[in-house]
Amino acid sequence: MKKFLSLFSTALLVFLSQPAIAVVGGETVSDQDWPFTVSLRQITDNGLSDHRCGGAYIGDGLVLTAAHCVDLAPADESVACIGGSGSAGENNCFKLFESIIHPDYDERLYIADLALYRLSNTFSKKELPSVAVITEQLDAQIQPGERLQILGLGSTSYESYTPAYQLQGADIEIADETTCNDVAQVTAPSGFNASNYLCGGEQFRGPAPGDSGTPAFVFIDGQYHYAALVSHGYNYMGIFTRLGDYLDWIEQVKADLVYKPVLDVGDDQTWFLDQATDQIEHTQVITNHSDEEVTIEEVRLQSADTNSAFGLVSHDCTVLTPSASCSILLTVERPAYHHDHDDLIVRASHGDEARNYYIDLLVYAASAVPGIESWEPAFQNWTVGNIDNWTAIAAGIEHSNDSSYDSYLRGTLTGPATLSYSAVLTGASGYTQLSVFMDGNIITNLSGNCVGESMQITIPEGEHTLKFHFKDPYQLATPSSVTLTDFTLLAAPAEQAQLRCSYQAAAFWDEGDDVDAGGSTGLVSLLALLGLALTRRKIK
Repeated sequence: MKKFLSLFSTALLVFLSQPAIAVVGGETVSDQDWPFTVSLRQITDNGLSDHRCGGAYIGDGLVLTAAHCVDLAPADESVACIGGSGSAGENNCFKLFESIIHPDYDERLYIADLALYRLSNTFSKKELPSVAVITEQLDAQIQPGERLQILGLGSTSYESYTPAYQLQGADIEIADETTCNDVAQVTAPSGFNASNYLCGGEQFRGPAPGDSGTPAFVFIDGQYHYAALVSHGYNYMGIFTRLGDYLDWIEQVKADLVYKPVLDVGDDQTWFLDQATDQIEHTQVITNHSDEEVTIEEVRLQSADTNSAFGLVSHDCTVLTPSASCSILLTVERPAYHHDHDDLIVRASHGDEARNYYIDLLVYAASAVPGIESWEPAFQNWTVGNIDNWTAIAAGIEHSNDSSYDSYLRGTLTGPATLSYSAVLTGASGYTQLSVFMDGNIITNLSGNCVGESMQITIPEGEHTLKFHFKDPYQLATPSSVTLTDFTLLAAPAEQAQLRCSYQAAAFWDEGDDVDAGGSTGLVSLLALLGLALTRRKIK
């Protein structure tokens, strides 16, 4: 029997003295269509290794992959690069903190071949596009003969190791159990079982070495659903771990790893008030998500500054029964200076436990963009937040970060149209970020050292709000910066965007090494830095 190459079947074949090795018979697909796709890479003395394994970012700082990938990309020495390939392959690379392998994983038979990684740094998790795992109801609708959309950054050939430079995709037919057992000649005691796996592929079309852990999708009710991940294969037949059989385990691990507080106090708040707006009101809703009664002992603003831009008007928070909510009414004034910050504190108790919940409040005096008079007419209403850090340059603006406050460029545009712009970001991967939103939805996220030329955003019909958010929440030994130039509103998409990124390890103050929450020294350093960052944010 001719066994199919295995980084699939065997880790040894895949990454011993081999370069990054994707889908055979596929075609290049857009990273923007699959922005949650992960490339796992090891950290080396010279930066990052080639692609080791695939995965998918499922939110909450978690990456879902194949269990056998953990040997190829150990958590303590690897990163997850999210949503990029080709010259952008080292964009959004986040260090891994730990891995959790399914307890029933059998490395010989590839049973329960799945694992979860937790990112070391998750402050930016809301800025990263994520994919939801298929539901039990949708998984039950999957039938042989239907199509499976596969992705990969591994080999583009079964017979030799030909690396994929950009993300590849292909559409294959899901095989039935008999076909899969006959073609793959499965030797497991019970053979191929469709309740645990999906199966599909042929000699010139299917997953290949290096694709392990990469997500696969079924098309149901007009959209793609994350249904499986690449596990292994034989005789050109790919075998995928079927996620529907492991939903309880995924949810249990998420519950164990992701802290879920008793109270949902809502999101942190950021406002931009222009000169025409002196004051607004805001209602913060607090909800009890537990099955116990919760007593609200205190609601207050942390700052005692009488000149604060924030005011606590009233609240009806006393005792919350399960699923009950209460409201806190605040006033927010346009700050006399460029910005103001405070924390809304809610102290709550249930049983013998009591704790404070903090809601971050930040308001900016929206200021005209420096040098805006030289920009196209469509951008004349655009403003910046934290104007002290923005400087006008030829064809745009630049920002050098010397504080822990976030900074913004924002405005409205009317479509249909295409926004074209260029960006240069320098800073630490996984920490320094430029996030671009439209109407509150993430469009693009850059992290590390990136150069983007003719970046494009499709503006649908009507008026839409664009926001460029630059943040660098920890003080780095090497200053970070962002440059935004060449803003142009086009009637239709023009030349192809070019994005080049490289990984930059983080160094903090006197620390010579990247902060790593996985080790004792790294944890102490990180806690100290967090304390410093929180202290600095109180300085007006």
